[in-house]
Amino acid sequence: MPRARGLAISDSDSSGEVIILRKALRLLSDAASPEAFEHLTRDAEAAGLGTVSGDLALVAGVAERIAYHKRREGELLGLYDTGRDITALRDTEELLRAIARRARQLVGSDIAYISSLEEEGNVFIVRATEGIVSEGFEAMRVPLGYGLCGQVAATRRPCYATNYLAEKTFNRTATFDKYVKAEGIVSMLGIPLEINTHVIGVLFVGDRFSRTYTPQEIAVLSSLAALATL
Repeated sequence: MPRARGLAISDSDSSGEVIILRKALRLLSDAASPEAFEHLTRDAEAAGLGTVSGDLALVAGVAERIAYHKRREGELLGLYDTGRDITALRDTEELLRAIARRARQLVGSDIAYISSLEEEGNVFIVRATEGIVSEGFEAMRVPLGYGLCGQVAATRRPCYATNYLAEKTFNRTATFDKYVKAEGIVSMLGIPLEINTHVIGVLFVGDRFSRTYTPQEIAVLSSLAALATL
């Protein structure tokens, strides 16, 4: 994103402040990241114009609110499109793939997949994937009570791990750990798919770096999961 550089101010402080604030408005117009405003604030302070820090903070706050509303708009459009898919798609497997694809897009994750509880509720099997490259992943089976699947099923709540392979709070399976390593997955979030308070599956997203998932991201994926079980 744009960054203010070379703030050589030769006029009065007031004209220097005008230059800084104009740069801030340009950044706002260009939908610059919060980091760009931080750079501009540091440059202003280095040029002896720290008096504009408060104004820059206000402009940065406006930029953050605009970015938030854009994200919300994207999330709502994604949920709307998913609802449309549910009414249009007849094939269950195709619909599950569409939901996994939408989940990955909504939170910007590296991978997404859906597991369903099968065989009289004893085993989770993978039904749809997005972004997975490991051969055999879709044939994987995880017994009930193991992994993040088991934790989500037991609590009926979203659960995540910022470092899956180091997590100590659930039982592990060597098979799934093998695929996690092969994919390079570090962080994972699981969202329950429920019908009448019974967990019938789990919607997962995962990332190849350490990441926490915000309440807003969890909420939008929970809404997506609710649509998936209509």
